[in-house]
Amino acid sequence: MRRYITDVSPERVSVGDGVSIPRGWTTVIEGDAAIPGTAKITAEYDTSLNRAVVTAVVVERGGEGVEITSAILREVSVQSALQDSGFFVTRITEAGREPETVRDYVHRVMNDGGQVDMMRLCTTVYRAAYTVSLPPLKFVADQVGMSVSTATRWMSRARNAGLAEDLITRETYNRMQADERNEAQRRAFQSGPVARPGGGRGGPSMGM
Repeated sequence: MRRYITDVSPERVSVGDGVSIPRGWTTVIEGDAAIPGTAKITAEYDTSLNRAVVTAVVVERGGEGVEITSAILREVSVQSALQDSGFFVTRITEAGREPETVRDYVHRVMNDGGQVDMMRLCTTVYRAAYTVSLPPLKFVADQVGMSVSTATRWMSRARNAGLAEDLITRETYNRMQADERNEAQRRAFQSGPVARPGGGRGGPSMGM
């Protein structure tokens, strides 16, 4: 199977924190055994949603004797095409530097020998993920190299500091706060007077 990006708009949209994406682009899928032809998925940045969305899906049949049916259309991985291509065309630009891919940006920040502003790093990567509909907390965890719980705590702190407030909904923020409380309780339990080395439980049995 061959998948490539074409018709990339020369106009780029700055979405904050140095993150930008093209105004629009098209992903082409050829040679997929489930699609007897060529699929074209067009994405554009939607200003009302503050993220890229799929605006058109076209499947062209491969030749005579092929019929495009609803079953074939269901085989087109629309969301995957948006996420994968979006990740590829996203760029992060810092003052005095050339635009970088998300992966190159994270690698440089984590390995340039200086002190890492983890809150800023996580916020930037979170915004890049949100803009192309990738699961943002998991994306931060995967790219930066941390657990989802740790990424959640960093984004909770970022929101408290006034960062990424436009991205994090109240429902998501509440989940972040609950996760942070649970983690604090876990640490308190492990370091409490009944804690034992290796996480063992002390005190009388409670039948649990």
